Amino acid sequence: MNVVRVLLVDASTGFTVAARKFLASLPGVEVVAIATSAPQAIALATTLKPGLILMDAVMPGMNGFDATRLLKQHSDAPKIVILSLYNT
Repeated sequence: MNVVRVLLVDASTGFTVAARKFLASLPGVEVVAIATSAPQAIALATTLKPGLILMDAVMPGMNGFDATRLLKQHSDAPKIVILSLYNT
């Protein structure tokens, strides 16, 4: 079975804890790391080579869209899903 290696990126520990718990229940999914900022995500993605990054759109400093642009400059860039949690 192929394993999807996932990097979670969000400044909110509430989201990353819940997402890690959910993803751990899925067969063939491995959360390889959690980043709390876009620069940390870029560094981890470069070294860990995840197949998928789940990243928050809005974070302090660099946002998820800018981080995605930087990551996509590499030919071996992972798939990236940008998340936005909106509460009214």
